[in-house]
Amino acid sequence: MIIENRQLHMNQGLNRFAILVACATFFLIIAGALVTSHDAGLATSDWPLSNGQLFPKMVGNLFWEHGHRMVATTVGLLTRCRAERDDDGKRTTDVSKNQFSRQMLVPCR
Repeated sequence: MIIENRQLHMNQGLNRFAILVACATFFLIIAGALVTSHDAGLATSDWPLSNGQLFPKMVGNLFWEHGHRMVATTVGLLTRCRAERDDDGKRTTDVSKNQFSRQMLVPCR
């Protein structure tokens, strides 16, 4: 693609990863709609665990709510990984490993 006599160089891998994140986000919206349509929004009372377990038995409405949580966690991780990279696919300098670790531990509070 040429704009103002300059050729834009697009990182194919980064572009594909961004499309993956967008598709995963769309899937998250669909999963949320399934939670709502099955009236499963309050199938478990605690967070981030479900009934005190990381992977509870997926029965009844817990299947829909916990499944939505797992999809949301995946989308969050993918989004965070995408945010770490600049347009050249290189790691940005303003994001340190400690900062990344702290942000990943937020749900564990």
